[in-house]
Amino acid sequence: MGADTKPLRSRIRSVDATLHLVKAAGLVASSKLPRALERMQAGRAYEAALRQALAPLLATGECQSTPYMRHRESGALCTVLMGGDRGLAGGYNTQLFRAADRVAGTVIPLGKRACAHYGTEIRPLEGWDHNSALGLALELCRDFTEEKYARVEVLYTAYRSTLSREILRIPLLPLEIPPNNHRHADVIPEPDVLTVFHAAVPEL
Repeated sequence: MGADTKPLRSRIRSVDATLHLVKAAGLVASSKLPRALERMQAGRAYEAALRQALAPLLATGECQSTPYMRHRESGALCTVLMGGDRGLAGGYNTQLFRAADRVAGTVIPLGKRACAHYGTEIRPLEGWDHNSALGLALELCRDFTEEKYARVEVLYTAYRSTLSREILRIPLLPLEIPPNNHRHADVIPEPDVLTVFHAAVPEL
């Protein structure tokens, strides 16, 4: 009887050790959550301010004639997939992968788990800074203007609460004119419209 229960006891110990690891990972994640939320809110405020500043320029003829606002009927799609750096997150990464695989095109994964899934160079999102993001943005802008891609979008999980999240697919290029948008007569970009426009687009 003792010999028969030995594998069972070993299995119980293994499951118990896994539970301890999961609890420890949860505690670490909980301690990092407030700072991550702070950074997220700051990033959203920066994006909103940048889009507000860019909106009047999108109504100008100079900007509308640039490749960034050119729509093409056919061409490749590029999806920037922002996944997670760590496992033990349930369906967090799996749902993103499924959403990306529903649409044909090139996938540029970010996050350790996403990069491992697609077999690309590891680009962790933890510690991802402005210079790293700007480098990728400039690369995407170049590929779009050279017509390697007809559309560029980002796929990510939007945080709603600790128990709620939503997968979003946001178009990046080509740029769209916001509804009810118009150029303000009192807005005079310096040194000129196109210089400000070309500098702002990769920051979005």
